Amino acid sequence: MDDYVFICYSRSDEHFVLPLANKLKDLGAPVWLDQWDIPPGANWIETIEDALSRCSRLLIILSPASIKSDDVQSEWLKGLREKKVLIPILYRTCKIPYKLAPYQYIDFTSANINDSVTLNLVLKALGMANGPLPKSAKITSTKKEIPVSDTYVANEYWIRGGSEFSNLQTLVDKVEVTTSSKSEVYIQDHKYSSIQEAVDAGNPFDTIILTSGIFQENLRIEKPFTIRGEGKDRTIIDGCRLGSVIVVGKNRSNIDVTLSGMTIKGGTGTSVSVDDNDAKTYVCGGGIINYGRLTLTDCCISNNIALYGGGIFNKGTLNLNRGASVIHNSAYNGGGIYGNKELISIDDGAVSSNKAEQLGGGIYIGYRCSIKIHSGTISDNNSGNNGGGVYSQGGLVYLCGGAIFNNNAHSSGGGIFCYGGRNNRLKGGFIHSNTARNGAGAVNGGGTMTLDGTRIHSNNADRNENGLGGGIMNSGRLILKNGSIDHNHAFKEGGGIFNSKNGEATGNLALVSNNTLGSERIPDEIAPLKPST
Repeated sequence: MDDYVFICYSRSDEHFVLPLANKLKDLGAPVWLDQWDIPPGANWIETIEDALSRCSRLLIILSPASIKSDDVQSEWLKGLREKKVLIPILYRTCKIPYKLAPYQYIDFTSANINDSVTLNLVLKALGMANGPLPKSAKITSTKKEIPVSDTYVANEYWIRGGSEFSNLQTLVDKVEVTTSSKSEVYIQDHKYSSIQEAVDAGNPFDTIILTSGIFQENLRIEKPFTIRGEGKDRTIIDGCRLGSVIVVGKNRSNIDVTLSGMTIKGGTGTSVSVDDNDAKTYVCGGGIINYGRLTLTDCCISNNIALYGGGIFNKGTLNLNRGASVIHNSAYNGGGIYGNKELISIDDGAVSSNKAEQLGGGIYIGYRCSIKIHSGTISDNNSGNNGGGVYSQGGLVYLCGGAIFNNNAHSSGGGIFCYGGRNNRLKGGFIHSNTARNGAGAVNGGGTMTLDGTRIHSNNADRNENGLGGGIMNSGRLILKNGSIDHNHAFKEGGGIFNSKNGEATGNLALVSNNTLGSERIPDEIAPLKPST
């Protein structure tokens, strides 16, 4: 028997499980997780059986979804029969199976994965002898701090006024900007007690230097600055779950701000208008809200949460340059980034492992926004509805390099979902290894999409013996000029392309090849094939 813990969970709860597993791994816990530890080509069932037999403990994630899962039940029943140590984690309130009722569970229903008290209980149950975790740093504030669960944007009931979301809204409305002076801040040779003090005192175009360490601040920037840390693994700005970590140019949008060499984490968003003509406000931009021209280089935007734009909410120009990554954020729409207007440009940046409850696991763009992907990656994002990698609500998508891969949409558009009439152009790069029920590689939803150099391959539209359009699901005008749509798969129709009633593919149809259909993987390229007029 090996001394590691097997995590037993439902895939419906992975937006909680993956951050928890990452946190436990960072703290030294020997976790085994199917998504990490089953190698390519391995037999899934045999590998899980072997891992269950060899583990010493099972961490059982309990939720309404997991107690209905036959796979989850069979895993913990095997652990029970083989007398493993069973550690139930109550993620969401549910009826606990009677065979697990005698086991004391650890309650995460009102805690989050960064709660040191609850994590200490998990570590103690895992038999880790390194002592307790340090207590979370507390920020002195005259306002009440309301805990915010990572699940507050988990369903539409909360978003439309349920009590859980109301707590998040209350938190955002009442918090004050917090500052910290634990690490050092300089403009030239002058030392400041906090980043915000340097921002307020500095002159336009100054460079603010941050030493290594953790800055517990919520910044408001209204001048053009360069703010430079010592590296994203060394300089951390933690919003301490007290609103957006950084807001750029709210009152002065015509500014250029560059952030480099830092991690921005622990943000819960700010209540702002999503559309300029909308009187209603919503919690946006967990990590950053940008109204100006913001460039990120060697920065990590991680572990933030909001209703729109878990990592970043953009109303200006956003550039993700070399070494910039937006990872492990969550939202209702736009898990990583929500683009309301202007431009998002990705040039050797990465948007990865973000989660949207509905649209745009990685990125959501509105009809006034454009996204240009020159290089870099959009990968491993997940949406509960459409657009695992990118969702465009009438915006402009321009892909000329990089890769969009390993994203998943529960419904349609594993890689990209484009809805609306603009001419979206796929001129280079790759869209591959994405999954969805329909349109695993891309969905062209009623507008124009031109394939002019991108390779779309190895995408899979096969879910519960259903699925249309392995490469592309098309209900608009699809123009094939250059590139390829190959080695994609769908279960029902359109291994390469599925044209709906209003969809038509024209141009060089020979670009579509080696695609397959159904459980027997029969060749299938375009369905139905409509003659060009």
